[in-house]
Amino acid sequence: MPAIIALSLLTLLTLAAPVPATANPTISCHCFQDRSYNPNQPDAIDPYLLATTQNSLIAAFYQVPKRDLVRRKMTGTPNDEIWVTHHRNKTGRQVDGANQQEAARLIVDQVVIESLGLTAAEVTELRSRGADNAELILAAYLSHKGEPAPLEIYTQVAEKRASWGQTFSQLGAVIGQIEDEIRELVGKNQ
Repeated sequence: MPAIIALSLLTLLTLAAPVPATANPTISCHCFQDRSYNPNQPDAIDPYLLATTQNSLIAAFYQVPKRDLVRRKMTGTPNDEIWVTHHRNKTGRQVDGANQQEAARLIVDQVVIESLGLTAAEVTELRSRGADNAELILAAYLSHKGEPAPLEIYTQVAEKRASWGQTFSQLGAVIGQIEDEIRELVGKNQ
């Protein structure tokens, strides 16, 4: 009988114990797993490089903390919205006659010309070959690391002859220096 009482008490205590509440997060955090170049997986770092160079350029050009940009992106704010918002905050103007994606593209083109030293012809050629905003920015940044022109860099990646990570590594770029180097380029060209 004492065993039955003990078992009953144990069952009662188990059922009465607080159960931790679990909730699905409302924020879908996009954390990069690959933040260093691995020659065995040369393209694994590409998403990180594309994101961090774009974030670094926005932060440097608009003089905002990069961590604030990352937080906004973690809560789901699209890149195009971030570009358009910061442009409007800096200039007090909207891009006339353009939807948000078109406006962001025009803004990025102008920022790359002003800050990273590409010519309008280089930007036009990169765009005609299919470079999106992040690719345009990364190709422009990497062109400051060595001999290859931005179009050559982009073409190698687009034609799958190299990944962004391979190109980054071959040019001797250092991940921890991206933000400072972009800040320096922006400072020189403004």
